Amino acid sequence: GADGSIVCWDKVNRQKLRAFDNMGNSVTDVKFNPTGNNLLAYAVSYDWSKGPDQQELNKGHQVYVHMVKDEDIRPRPKTTTRR
Repeated sequence: GADGSIVCWDKVNRQKLRAFDNMGNSVTDVKFNPTGNNLLAYAVSYDWSKGPDQQELNKGHQVYVHMVKDEDIRPRPKTTTRR
């Protein structure tokens, strides 16, 4: 997101699985490869919601591809708490 991080969630169990921090600039788009080979592509660029005066021209626009490990995105067993 705008804070330069990507977070993978288990939407069924509502648990954060993995956070990828410090991407160097705002993350403007993220896509998983639909073929199931765990490739994550993300774009890093200026967040224009901050206005044109805040743009850091030296960072530019970048696209990265990251191989996500199974343990990074595998749902964890749901823990139960007693009250």
